[in-house]
Amino acid sequence: LEGTLYRVTPDGKSSILYSSKENTVLTIAVDNKGTTYFGTGPRGNLMVINTEGLVSTLYDKATSYFTSLKLATDGTLYATTANSVYHIRPNSLPDGSPLITTLDSPADLDFLTSLPLPNGKLAVGTGNIGELYLADTSQVREGSFESVVHDTRLESRWGRVQWSAQLPKGTGIRVETRSGNIAEPDSTWSEWVQVSQDEADGGKIVSPSARFLQYRVRLEAGSGVQVPRLKEISLSYITRSQPPKLTFQSPFGGERWSGSQSLRWSVSEAEGAFLLYDVYYSADNGSTWRPLPSGKTEIVSAANPTPQGDVSIEELKAKLDRTVMPQTMRDLLLERALQKQIGGVSTTANPQPTKDTTRLLDTTILTDGYYLFKVVASDSLNDPADSKPGSVVSESVLICNALPQISGVKSTVLPTKAVRIEGSAFQKLLTITAVQYRVDDGDWFPARAVDTIFDGYNEPFTLTTLPLTTGVHTIEILAFNAANGKGSTKVIVNVP
Repeated sequence: LEGTLYRVTPDGKSSILYSSKENTVLTIAVDNKGTTYFGTGPRGNLMVINTEGLVSTLYDKATSYFTSLKLATDGTLYATTANSVYHIRPNSLPDGSPLITTLDSPADLDFLTSLPLPNGKLAVGTGNIGELYLADTSQVREGSFESVVHDTRLESRWGRVQWSAQLPKGTGIRVETRSGNIAEPDSTWSEWVQVSQDEADGGKIVSPSARFLQYRVRLEAGSGVQVPRLKEISLSYITRSQPPKLTFQSPFGGERWSGSQSLRWSVSEAEGAFLLYDVYYSADNGSTWRPLPSGKTEIVSAANPTPQGDVSIEELKAKLDRTVMPQTMRDLLLERALQKQIGGVSTTANPQPTKDTTRLLDTTILTDGYYLFKVVASDSLNDPADSKPGSVVSESVLICNALPQISGVKSTVLPTKAVRIEGSAFQKLLTITAVQYRVDDGDWFPARAVDTIFDGYNEPFTLTTLPLTTGVHTIEILAFNAANGKGSTKVIVNVP
């Protein structure tokens, strides 16, 4: 529906002056020059139609619909809405715009009507509880505006307040603030205090640090119609540092790792912060933590017990694999190399913090066992005086680079020239998951667990090949663990 304003002449003829987008035209006033003022609802706009029939908006900031509109003898207007009283002086400002003043009034009143009195005062009537109020508008030379409560969502330190205003000679402006930590101001809030003004259009906010802030602007008029006009105001603040919230994406926990792996984490509630991360590990369920090393250790050998350069344990294993030596000697050299480490990590490892949220991990630098990982995030580069680190600890992860061992292998050539092999696959920390075999580089076939399922640390197995041709054959056996590690052995058989 559209609210429509009609003009009706004494002879009963009518015409449409204006058709409003608002639902209703609620109140109207016409001055002695023929200028028409009217208020609309439900949102509340105050409109004016000049003597030439041009329609313009006089005021559109009302918080509810207009209930009355009255002309005073001095040519000014008084308007009431459901919760406010306005004094309107048309064409009073230098640019021809109206000067509009909101009169202070008791809270929770329903204004229904008004009447300007000859002595310059204003009578206002209310509804629900019928009451009559009297306002003296002739001596109003000061007004104030109180902002909504602003929520910074976190405890904040306040900066400066800046404003843009027109201040004719004799007028003034003062800005005050108060702060608190609950949304509705109460006795826990600080008192109103004027900003420490050090410039004509700004100053330092001196209210205590808090989550919520409210400002109040006091405007002082000059002589005549000289009044200040506030165009814009802005306040700056910085939230106090909050510990970054970290989440591990890898590991999730329960993984069985070997070889190269990746530690990955994400961070939230640290938008715009430049964070550095330190990564730690624990081999004793979090009792002690050490920096996660870069993955290098010292190499030692029986012939030369002094370090020969920085290589990884994996590289040391590869070098030993290329050297012909007894298994016991190989194990001894590896053990001595690991003894050069603390908990499997070189004492000289001192990695620098990283800004990346991913860290590559060579698990071979750690002795086999269960580990926790911890990431500590610091925002000290953003605000060293107010840095609050955040951290996250992973779930337990089993690291096992040892390979399954195959032992007790016995072979029997059957009358059918098939070969039956029995043995055991053994693994510390990890379960055996499968055993396979092949003959002379042929296809792989599964062996059978003696207890029908491979799911233990020591799994006896048996296999029977297809009938083989007469002669020497090589049977290769592979045992798999739960981390996809593979141990192998070969059996040479002579089929008659």
